[in-house]
Amino acid sequence: MNYDFDAMTRDAVILDLVNTHGMSLNKATKEYVRLRKAAGFSVGVVSHKAEALAYLAEQGLTSPVNPKPLVADLVAEFDVKDDTAMGYIKAYAEEHGLEVKTRLASNDILEWIVDNAPADDDDWTEFDASFKEWMLAQGKSESNINEYRKGIKLHLMLINR
Repeated sequence: MNYDFDAMTRDAVILDLVNTHGMSLNKATKEYVRLRKAAGFSVGVVSHKAEALAYLAEQGLTSPVNPKPLVADLVAEFDVKDDTAMGYIKAYAEEHGLEVKTRLASNDILEWIVDNAPADDDDWTEFDASFKEWMLAQGKSESNINEYRKGIKLHLMLINR
C-alpha cells in the first residue's frame, strides 16, 4: 500500500483503506498512522489546550460557568470538536475552583417559575418574555424554551379547568 501523503488528505487515505482493503474505520485509522510513520512523516496529536485555557482566562468567568456559548467559541476559535472544547472548559473550571453548570436542573426552572409567576393571566406576556430571556441566559435553545413554554401553558390551562 503506497499513498502520496502530499496529494491525499488523511480522510481520503482512510476511506481508501476501508473501501479497497475492507478495513474497519478504527483499523484503517491506525493503519494510516502506521503508514505515515513508515513514510517518514511525523504523526502527532495537535493540542490547543494551553491556548484554550488562556482564552478562557480572558473571559472573566465566574461560577457557575455556563459552558454552551464557550463551547461554540472554542470550536470556532481552535477548530476542535464539542467534547474537546467541553474538556478544556472543565479543566479550566477545575483549575480555578469554578462549578460548570452542564445541565439546567428542572428544580432550578421550577424555582424560577415560582419566584416569577404572574399573579393573574393578564401578566402572561411579560412573564413569557422574561422566562425566555432567562432561559436564553441559561444556554437553552429556542426550541427547548418553546417546549417549556408550551408545558407551562398546558399546566395553567389544566389548573384553570
